[in-house]
Amino acid sequence: MALFESPRGIHPRLHSKNVDKILGYKIPKIEQKLLKNFRSYEQRADRSNKKDHFKGTQTWIGLHPQILQTPYSDILEIFKILEKQHVKTIVDFGAAYGRVGLVLSCLSNKYNFIGYEILDERANEAHRVFDKYNLKKAKILTCNILDNDFPVPQADVYFIYDFSEVDDIRHIIYRIEQTYPENDYYIVARGERVNQALRYKYSVFHDFKKNDSKIYFRKA
Repeated sequence: MALFESPRGIHPRLHSKNVDKILGYKIPKIEQKLLKNFRSYEQRADRSNKKDHFKGTQTWIGLHPQILQTPYSDILEIFKILEKQHVKTIVDFGAAYGRVGLVLSCLSNKYNFIGYEILDERANEAHRVFDKYNLKKAKILTCNILDNDFPVPQADVYFIYDFSEVDDIRHIIYRIEQTYPENDYYIVARGERVNQALRYKYSVFHDFKKNDSKIYFRKA
C-alpha cells in the first residue's frame, strides 16, 4: 500500500505520474497519439480538420493525463474508509486506465471491480496492466454508458468522476436510481458536476476536506 501513498511534500499528481511509470503504464504515449488523430476536448473546430472521437459525449482527449485521472493516494484514502462498510462490488463510470481497479485489487482480493471506458485505447492499456499483475477480479468494458440500452450493473459503490456534462451525469444517476430503487449503495463523487448533480438527492456520508471527493450514501 505504501506505493499508493503520496509522500509529504510531493503533489499527489506528481506522485501518481511516478507510480504510473513504476507500474509500466504507457499513458503519455497513448494520449499523444489520440490527440494527434482527434480534436482536443476544448476545440470545436480547427484548421487541421480533426474529428471528434465521439458525438454526444465527452472523451477528454487533450486533457493532461494526471488531471484526467484520480490520484492514487486519493483512491486509497477513499476506499480505506469504504472497506469498513463491507462493500464488495465497485463500478467506475469513466474508468480511463483503471487506477481504481488496480488500487482495489491491492487492498483486498474481496473486491470485484468493473470499469467502463469509452475509448478502446485506454481500456486496452488498462487490461494490459491488469494482466501484467494478474488482477483476476478487475476488468474494464468499452462502451458508451449514456446509451439507453446500457445495462446498469448492480454495485455497492459507484465511482463517478466528471466524465461528461451535468445532464449526462444526471442521466446515469437517474438510471441507477430507476434500476435499483430498493438497494443501498454509495456514490463516490469527484468533481463539481457530479457533486452538483447529487447535492439535493443524497445525504452526505463523508466529506473529503483534503481533496475533491465526497462519498454519498443512498439508503432505500
